[in-house]
Amino acid sequence: MIQTLQDYHRLVDKLCTLAHHYYVLAKPLVSDEIYDQLYHEALAYEEAHPADILAHSPTQRVGGEVVPFLPKQEHKVRMWSLDNVFNFKELQEWLKRLSDFAKAPLESFVCSPKLDGASLNLYYENGHLVSASMRGNGVVGELVTHNAKTIRSIPLKIPYTKPIEIRGEVVLLKEDFKALNAQRLAQNLAPFANARNASVGSLRQLNSRVSAQRKLTFYPWGLGLCAQEFTSFKQAMQAVCEWGFLGLDFVACESAEEIQNTFESFCASRASAPYEADGMVAMLDNLALQNALGFTIKAPRFAIAYKFATAQKCTKLLKVINQVGRSGAITPVGVLEPVSVQGALVSRATLDNYTQIEQQDLQINDIVVVVRSGDVIPKILRPLKELRDHTQAKITPPPIAPAVPPPCKPKL
Repeated sequence: MIQTLQDYHRLVDKLCTLAHHYYVLAKPLVSDEIYDQLYHEALAYEEAHPADILAHSPTQRVGGEVVPFLPKQEHKVRMWSLDNVFNFKELQEWLKRLSDFAKAPLESFVCSPKLDGASLNLYYENGHLVSASMRGNGVVGELVTHNAKTIRSIPLKIPYTKPIEIRGEVVLLKEDFKALNAQRLAQNLAPFANARNASVGSLRQLNSRVSAQRKLTFYPWGLGLCAQEFTSFKQAMQAVCEWGFLGLDFVACESAEEIQNTFESFCASRASAPYEADGMVAMLDNLALQNALGFTIKAPRFAIAYKFATAQKCTKLLKVINQVGRSGAITPVGVLEPVSVQGALVSRATLDNYTQIEQQDLQINDIVVVVRSGDVIPKILRPLKELRDHTQAKITPPPIAPAVPPPCKPKL
C-alpha cells in the first residue's frame, strides 16, 4: 500500500508505462492480475487524497462524466478537407499542377491509409491534454474532451511541453465494431450501419461512460498548431509515435509510379487491415515546401486523397429467401436486382437475421445500399426509406422453422 505522494507519482508513471505497452504496443509487460492490483492501489490512494489526483492517472479514463450539451471550440489552426483523385491519370494531373505551382520538380512524398472514422483535434499544453474537439466546419468543432479521455490510445500526458495540436482519426476496429453490433442486437437495439457512424456517434455521447464502453481507437495523421521544429512530415509523425501514440503506415515515395504502387499495395491489404479505410493520403514530406505552397479556398495544395473504388452500390430488394444450416438455424438472404460492386456482379446478399430486418425496417421493393463486406461477401447495409413509392411490402419470418436437412449420404 502506497503511503506518500512521491510513491503515488511513481506508481502512476508505472501504470502509464504498463498501459502504453498493453493498449498501444500490444506487448504487455505484466499480467492483468498484477496491473489490476497496482491500479487499485492508485485508486485507493486517490480516494483517500482526492486533492493529489494526477490528471493523467489511468484511473481518470473510466468515464462517467456527463455534460448537458456539447459546446463548440475554435481550433488553433484550421482543419482542412482534402481534394480527391480516383485513378492514376488524375494523380498525375495533380502532381503536374503541384509542380507547376512550385515552379520546380517535386519529390519526397509520404503516403498513408485514409481512415474512415471521426476526425479529432487534440490540444496539449505543458504536456497535458487540455481539450479534444471534432472537425466541425474546419474552424469550429464540438468539444468532446470528456469522451477523448476514455480512449486508451490517446495519452493524457506527453513529453512535448509546448502548445501543440495533434490531429487524427477515431475509429472502431473491425473486430470491435462487429462485437458492438452483436451486443446491440442482443439488447434489441438497432445495429450501426457502419463503423464510421458508430465512431462519430460514440464521440458525441453526453455521457462519457457510454464512450468508454465502445473501445474506440485513435490514430494520429497530422499536426495543427506546432512550433516549427520539424523539417519533414514523416519526421513529425515519428516523433508523435514516440510520445505514446499508435502509428499508421507512412510510406516514403519519390515518384508518381511509387505513389501508385503504394496505393495498389494498400488496396491489396485493405481487407486484412484492422481498420476501415476509404483511400490513401499522399502529401509532400517537406514541411517548409508545404507552407510555401499553402492552400486553396478549401484544401491544401500539397496533399491529396486517392480514393478506393467505391464498395457500396444501390439496387432493389426483390424478395427474401431462407437458407437453413446444418444446425437448423435460418439465415435470410436478399435477392437483388443484379448490380456490379467493385467488378463483381451481385444478385444476393446476407441479411444476418430477422431481428436485424425488423430493426432496419427493411421491406420488399426497397432501394437498398449493398456493400461487399471485406471486399468479398455481399451484404445489405440499409434501406433508403426516402425513396419508397408505396410498392413496398413487409418481410415476415417463417412461422415454423424448417427441418434440419438430412446429412448427405456418402457415395458407395
